[in-house]
Amino acid sequence: MKLELSKINVKDIDPKIKSELMKQIERDFLRAGYSFRFTDKRVKSVELKNQLDSILLNLKEPKSKLLQLLYIIDVPEKQFKELLAVDDYGEFIEAFSTVILKREIQKVLIRRYYASMNQADSDDNLIK
Repeated sequence: MKLELSKINVKDIDPKIKSELMKQIERDFLRAGYSFRFTDKRVKSVELKNQLDSILLNLKEPKSKLLQLLYIIDVPEKQFKELLAVDDYGEFIEAFSTVILKREIQKVLIRRYYASMNQADSDDNLIK
């Protein structure tokens, strides 16, 4: 199993991964002090971003407070600095949600990748 993190596309998310992704986002937001649940767990992958945009807009937090989420979500510094340069709040929210989704998808895929590697190692140990 090869892990291609640079080719992540929100539109192509498998339903099982989407479910894990939604849980990961909810968990990280809770760690940042924002308690919410996605309203529709059956939402299409494309609509997931729109729902996240809406959630972020409804928080009505200043840009600086929202940026604290990026530390918790562990967004790379380069992307963090790019977000700081966005002046329009609507554009900021759209870029912000895209960065969040991509990083959260990475977390889920990395966790799945290493879980599968550990499972393969366990299977190898059973054969010996």
